Amino acid sequence: MYLVYNKASMSRWKPYFPLLLALLLALALKLILLIADVVPFNSDEAIVALTARHILEGARPIFFYGQAYMGTIDSYMIAVGFSLFGESVLVMRLMQTLIYLLFILSSWILALRLFSSYSIANSAAFLAALPPILVTTYTTPYFGTYGETLVFGNIILLLGFELITRKWQRSLIAWIGLGFIAGFAFWTFSLIVIYLFPIALFGLWKHRQRLWVQYLVTAVGFFIGSSPWWWYNFNYEWVAWTSLVDPLINQASFFHRLIGFFGLGVPALLGMRPPWQPEYYIWPIVLLALVMYLLAILEVRRAWSQNGISVDQDVVRLLFLFFSGFLLFFLGTERGIDSTGRYLLPLFPLLIFLTALFVEIIKKQSSRVALLTLIGFLSLNLSGTWISSQSEDGITTQFDPITSFNNLHDDELIEFLNNNKISHGYTNYWVSYRLAFLSRERLIFSPELPYKLEFLNYKGQVVAIPYYAWLADKSSHSAFITTKHPDLDDFLRDRLFQLEVLYMEEQIGPYHIFYDLSEKVTPEQLGFAN
Repeated sequence: MYLVYNKASMSRWKPYFPLLLALLLALALKLILLIADVVPFNSDEAIVALTARHILEGARPIFFYGQAYMGTIDSYMIAVGFSLFGESVLVMRLMQTLIYLLFILSSWILALRLFSSYSIANSAAFLAALPPILVTTYTTPYFGTYGETLVFGNIILLLGFELITRKWQRSLIAWIGLGFIAGFAFWTFSLIVIYLFPIALFGLWKHRQRLWVQYLVTAVGFFIGSSPWWWYNFNYEWVAWTSLVDPLINQASFFHRLIGFFGLGVPALLGMRPPWQPEYYIWPIVLLALVMYLLAILEVRRAWSQNGISVDQDVVRLLFLFFSGFLLFFLGTERGIDSTGRYLLPLFPLLIFLTALFVEIIKKQSSRVALLTLIGFLSLNLSGTWISSQSEDGITTQFDPITSFNNLHDDELIEFLNNNKISHGYTNYWVSYRLAFLSRERLIFSPELPYKLEFLNYKGQVVAIPYYAWLADKSSHSAFITTKHPDLDDFLRDRLFQLEVLYMEEQIGPYHIFYDLSEKVTPEQLGFAN
């Protein structure tokens, strides 16, 4: 009796074994990267961590410090992790790993619903588990709410498709739930509009005005979910609205946007180059990626036109609207000249669905060849990750060599500053906040120094945490920290000489410290006005 029950139980869970294996592979990849310490902790991530720390201290920020377009859902989740396990970079990255596992799960569910095939859903899960370097770069550390946007995007597509095409149409609770999730995701990151427009257009195409009550309650849910965004606008002169609209004002030529999309964005999405440099990987990887994805596109198109694969027409329409809307957004706004490829992340689910369909078509001819094809795509993705992880600076987001450095010398820098009783001063953005978090805000260096190669016309930048600037200005002493910038170091020496200020210097890895100044000197005295 027990044996029969056990077999029945195993049979019931068997369809989920590939999904579980994919989740374990994704977890293993993240842990390997974290243990190998090949993903530097930088100030973008430090601001998220500092926000979480301040939440535990009673702060309730709506957006991350220094901007008004990414909601602080990340920091609230990290704050929970910090309260349970203590404050560390590892804890926050494990929280990010959890979010990515949710993305894999939601991708599997979405693929299963759209294509009604466990096989396609399983292939999609594996492709999401071992992704191209672009996806790994923006979902391993906390560089923003990209991971959450991918999860929310999948949920919006899934729930929206169900409501528009299934019997849930009359459930007003489900519609207001869709609106709430969409609004909450909009506050988290306005990039979510890429998912909202195709769902809205698909619903209007499918039902015209017959569901106007449902549309109304969805709008109500949206405003409730996005209420933090609206509250911030009402209280801070619509600055979040400005942050939303400004990138839509296109100043680059259409040609430059095409180059950005096809020359930089798409190659990054396909794993042909890392997002932090324009150079491609070695030619065998580039050639293999081009051939494999071109074959996938041509074969899926051929099979679909000849009824070789069965895909619901509503699914085709929804995905077509999604892809078309994305192209209009990307090529019609300033996002089109972004060199990292990060704004192409919403296309990643489409990419894995396309590849999974390609594998499924091959599987009808030969299961062994289909498995080898899937392994080939996964190997292509892992090869880029491996090459990038072996570079000197690891998996980073920094294009500029001046700001691209790892964390090998952070502890040494902190020890030097503590031993010399240097607690306040001035540095650049990429040192300030990482140093503040790693020192538990005992070392406060206001980010008022330039970090670009051309620095003579530096006009300053917004200090994300103004309190840091106030502390640095209030301090009776000052010090300056630069990074990999000999020209700026020479400039500081000349200015200090002109001011008749004595000082000492120390080089620690990429950090160059000017300290023990004979009198207090501010960036304004050096010619850098914030």
